[in-house]
Amino acid sequence: TKPKEFAVYLQDKMEFEGLIVNAGLRFDYFDPDYLIPIDWAQAELEEIPDPDNPGQTKSNREDAPVSTQISPRVGIAFPISATGVMRFSAGMFFQTPPLSLLYTNPEYETNPQASSSGTQFGNAGLEPERTLSFEVGFQQGLTQSLGLEFTVFSKDVRNLTGQEIERNPNGDFIQRWVNVDYGTIQG
Repeated sequence: TKPKEFAVYLQDKMEFEGLIVNAGLRFDYFDPDYLIPIDWAQAELEEIPDPDNPGQTKSNREDAPVSTQISPRVGIAFPISATGVMRFSAGMFFQTPPLSLLYTNPEYETNPQASSSGTQFGNAGLEPERTLSFEVGFQQGLTQSLGLEFTVFSKDVRNLTGQEIERNPNGDFIQRWVNVDYGTIQG
């Protein structure tokens, strides 16, 4: 397989009297270039029975989806005194999952001897993590060599990965990576 990842970023810095603005826009593209099972419970089979046509089979593979995102970002800073600055930033971010989670056991082979512990599959259909981040900061110089900095931030992360466990038609456990979680980080 030959996964393709592409990103382009445009940014402009605007300086006004008492105000600096950094504004940007990023486009991310990720194509895992792989086939994933339609029926994960029968992932090891390339052909499965067609429920619409008894006695016929259909492919148990489809192209993993391509992921894209347009991510705006903005940063604003302005002086509050001769040695103090307030700043604010917000942005969206796109993070491709580790390739090891996408391509583990790429042939979707099951081990009948591992029925109690299960067989693990990667999932090239995982969506990238998507993060929305905000930050507000304050910097103040106290003396020539001493300063104070205070920052508050919040991040909302979606599409975190976890494992899903189910049984295949033989009753054996299978495990695959899926997007199941989210997180909020504040500080």
